Amino acid sequence: MNIVHYALYIKKQEYADRFFTGLLGLESQAEFAMDEAFSEKVFNEKGIRKGIIYKASDGQVLEVFTGDAEISPHIVNHVCLTVKDREALAEKAHKMGFDVNRIKRESKPDIIFIKDDLGNGYEIKEG
Repeated sequence: MNIVHYALYIKKQEYADRFFTGLLGLESQAEFAMDEAFSEKVFNEKGIRKGIIYKASDGQVLEVFTGDAEISPHIVNHVCLTVKDREALAEKAHKMGFDVNRIKRESKPDIIFIKDDLGNGYEIKEG
């Protein structure tokens, strides 16, 4: 099995760009508009207006959808990401004003979670 992409709803593109490009360094590859009828067919929600494709250096793809939809509360607790230097990323996230939660563990590395502007959680591992 291969995972082709992940899809998230982030209400405003500026929030998505700030987190995925500004913090994580993903590259915005493409944007596409969605009309109301298509949005309702795909998401059972009329308010999604735009899709943005972000690509990581390893080729992983993230689809972020924006609009004025009132999406129900989070169903997924967090997404786990690997980065080359998680301490540097945690420091950068803190400087950018993102919520960084470090969970200390004995005999194991700390667990680091970063929340984006809307409260979506990202576990950060080194790899």
